[in-house]
Amino acid sequence: RGLGDVYKRQDWCYSLQRRFHNGAAGTFVAAPSVAAELKARGFERLMLWSRGVDTELFRPRNVRLFGDESVFLYVGRIAVEKNIKAFLDLDLPGRKVLVGGGPQAAELERLYPDALFAGPMHGEELAQAYASADVFVFPSLTDTFGLVLLEALASGVPVAAYPASGPRDVLTDPRVGVLSSDLREAALRALRLDRGAAREHALLYSWENSARQFMDNMLIAHNMGLPDKRALFRRWRQKRTEQKKQKKTARLGGNRAVSFSCVSLGDALGDIASPLRWLAA
Repeated sequence: RGLGDVYKRQDWCYSLQRRFHNGAAGTFVAAPSVAAELKARGFERLMLWSRGVDTELFRPRNVRLFGDESVFLYVGRIAVEKNIKAFLDLDLPGRKVLVGGGPQAAELERLYPDALFAGPMHGEELAQAYASADVFVFPSLTDTFGLVLLEALASGVPVAAYPASGPRDVLTDPRVGVLSSDLREAALRALRLDRGAAREHALLYSWENSARQFMDNMLIAHNMGLPDKRALFRRWRQKRTEQKKQKKTARLGGNRAVSFSCVSLGDALGDIASPLRWLAA
């Protein structure tokens, strides 16, 4: 199996999802980059609903859990796909601290003894860890939306990241983070950014604003109305009738030959989903 098979499977998956979602009044997406990709693939009625962050728990604090030197912090799963080595290999004037666990934690702790692997943290302890940092470093190249970015910004901590889709969606204000293919340069520049601006930007993603965005989208969807439900059901019923006729013709064949009616899984699941959506609406 080569890349051609992978792309075919990917196209098939998008076709199946598009069939399902385009029958709805709207589809929520968490980030503008995701909305742009789905729109290019034929998805309709896309509505942006960003994730929210607890701005009361994650806030600036006068704490230094990891000492007085500059702290470059990573929070998240410690695994290969997070590209953490790119962070640990940086020559930075301070201390590297990693909060979280994962399958790569033991190996990286052995390879990088100068870094502090603090283990998983939650709640108040995690909030204090964020507030103790000077820069939050986000080395991932694959995350579509990093909630940890919002938690860091809400804590008043500027961000350094690669210019990948996830960070680009969140760091829309140059005062709150630095995007660069040179992660070391980004981290050093982020040291000089205003912590107050980071906090101010994060307030745009408060739970209150997230809930307001959700309700606004629901109102828009209600005013737009659903696609023609009766037309969806008629298409489903017509297709089912045609399939029954094909099966009956195959059974009555005089030469007793066996024939098959091939329906793709996407069509089959679409047949199931259409009446369910119609009945649910």
